[in-house]
Amino acid sequence: MCSKADNLISQLEEIKSSALVEYKPAECDALIKRLSDLRDMLKNKYELFNNGVITVSVAGIEKSGKTTLLKNLTGIEALPTDNRRCTSVSCEIIYVESPDEESIVGSYYTQEQLIGIVQRQIAYLKDAGDIWEAGRQFTWGEIPKNLDDFANYKLPSVDIVAPSHRSKYKSTIEQLEAIYANIKKPEARKKLATSFRDSLANLPLYASHVTKQTPIISDNQPIIRKITVYKNYEKGCPSLRLNDTPGVDDPNPHAFNHTMQAIKSETDLLVVANRPKDTPDMTGPLADFLSKLSNLDPTSPIRKRTIFFVNWHKEIDPDGTWAKERIEHVKKDGTFQDDSIYGPCNIMEPVAIRDFLNHVNERLARDIPVQDKEMLERFESEWKDIREAVRTHVYKSLREQMPPLPEEQRWRLSDMYDRWFKQANNTVHEETSITNYFMDSLIAGLGNMTRTCTDHESIKKLNSDVTKICMDEMKEIRVWLTRRASIEKCKALIEANSDPRNTLLPELGERMTKAVEKITGVAEDISPVIQKEVYKVIAKALQAPSVAEQLCPGDTPAERLMNLCRKMKEHALDDDVKFIVSSLGEFANIEVQMRCLMRHELRPALNLFDPLRWTAERKEALIESVATALATTSHSKECLAWIKDARILSITDTAEEHSSFYENLCKVCFIVIHAVMLSNANKFEALMQDFMADASQTLATQRRCENGWHKGLRPFIGTILADEYRKMEQNQANAQAYANMLEKLNCAIG
Repeated sequence: MCSKADNLISQLEEIKSSALVEYKPAECDALIKRLSDLRDMLKNKYELFNNGVITVSVAGIEKSGKTTLLKNLTGIEALPTDNRRCTSVSCEIIYVESPDEESIVGSYYTQEQLIGIVQRQIAYLKDAGDIWEAGRQFTWGEIPKNLDDFANYKLPSVDIVAPSHRSKYKSTIEQLEAIYANIKKPEARKKLATSFRDSLANLPLYASHVTKQTPIISDNQPIIRKITVYKNYEKGCPSLRLNDTPGVDDPNPHAFNHTMQAIKSETDLLVVANRPKDTPDMTGPLADFLSKLSNLDPTSPIRKRTIFFVNWHKEIDPDGTWAKERIEHVKKDGTFQDDSIYGPCNIMEPVAIRDFLNHVNERLARDIPVQDKEMLERFESEWKDIREAVRTHVYKSLREQMPPLPEEQRWRLSDMYDRWFKQANNTVHEETSITNYFMDSLIAGLGNMTRTCTDHESIKKLNSDVTKICMDEMKEIRVWLTRRASIEKCKALIEANSDPRNTLLPELGERMTKAVEKITGVAEDISPVIQKEVYKVIAKALQAPSVAEQLCPGDTPAERLMNLCRKMKEHALDDDVKFIVSSLGEFANIEVQMRCLMRHELRPALNLFDPLRWTAERKEALIESVATALATTSHSKECLAWIKDARILSITDTAEEHSSFYENLCKVCFIVIHAVMLSNANKFEALMQDFMADASQTLATQRRCENGWHKGLRPFIGTILADEYRKMEQNQANAQAYANMLEKLNCAIG
């Protein structure tokens, strides 16, 4: 039976948590709860039966003789009994074989449990209203949220409670005082959420109610949750466990709830004790307890396995008049059947206790088989109802939600690829952005980049970098001219019969070459920008980041473009595909092109330092190249006039002429460089726009581009349509999983 319940719970939990089930059947939670209660009851009963343990619990209102009854049954003198309210924790008594094993095992409250008790007790007192003696009021603070808050909490003294209320609320205030004193002691707080083993002789220290007269108890009892007593007693046996509980009129709800849970899960027979002097009032705490008891375990009603024990105390009721009246009152009330009422019984007399124990044994022998039979019958009845509810609600709901057959959802990947590639191939008439399709997105993206690339933020930085390089180099050249080409230095070279031209021109040419290399290096920085923009457009056209990552792996845009080029090149059998591959390769290696282009543009500046170009035969070509470079600058006429008049000096010329020549030569060189960098309004803007326009032409707008991309990407259709393909596969798996879920549920409900 447990296996059947577990199996059905497992299937319902699977349905409840399954991502496949779009609409969870609302009945699942309620059915799981019913099954869990049914299973737990069965498991508990089976474990008790399998262990051979029978539990008799004793419950009732305060001072009704519960602990005295158990003390006389077991002979355990250490069980605390006196005129005060005694049992404030649940105490179970278990027989052991040897006196050497006699001991107690207790467990302490956790912090959460203890603050829960404090909060409920304070709320209980606050709700009591005006309970204070005239002229001695008390103002409550907010209920503490944790033990640290309670450690600084102000509690009232019992002395300021009105005498008419003192007996009712004294024990509650004293319990709070005892907990308050404990939590201020670090050694006591360390005990929380732990267990301990102690001598049976110390049982009263843990189980007795705390009073100001017994301060040693205050160190222990208020933070104890449960005590288990292991004792070798005369009438005991390993199959019997006795359970003592706090009074059902205990103001501590935590103790009451613990009592009810213990009764529900462990009790084979319940003894409800009544005070020796009182007539049971069914509207009081006892009536409330019995009312809750009747609803505690509907599968095997505890009320049917309860003895109402009428305690008779000879000294209080010498002729038993009150005890007999109580019995008549209970019979007349009809709460208990006649054979469930026992008494009057003087629990102070061994003979009476022996007779009562014999009665208990008879009841157990009679009732336990009946309980087992009733429990099995109730299980079958409840199981039948649950099974029908599962079939009617859950199984039916799943059948209605079951995914359609995979064949009904399968599309041809080729058609899906065409729809993904080009809007024109989409036969569904719907408003969709053109950038949802690869080719349209590519054309729009590259076209937009061509129009807006000159506004790219990197352009200003590149211009700024070149300006800084030129200024730095000009400063260094001026310093160099002062140090190496001054009139004094040139005069010294001439006097040493050394031609300044042979020494200074090569050195100046070398310095200018390094300056041009720095400038072309800056020009190279535009290459990653162009590559990044081209890759960004292609990646966006591929639509999914995962597709771009798989088709274009790499750490830089250049690597990603090159890897896409290599992948497509493996399948480049078509001329149009080869054209796309070739174009991608050019943009992947654009750095080399950019450096060569800039060196070519700046060549007229370096030509000025080549002595061979100053010869009569080649000077006109030099002037023409410089004139072309200077076409857009205001210094054009001035520079050209100087070049036409200038000549390569010899050793016979004056030092002043030599020094002036090299200074003017450097000045013209930097003017040429500046003019080249400002050609077409902005050299970097022009380069950026040219290359982006080239990208648009060679990758998107030419007629063969569309065919090249379409054929070039088709071999990677599995990567491009991975989500759709996985979705189709998942639909097939989902349909199968649904079928399996239905089959397992059908098997579970039988």
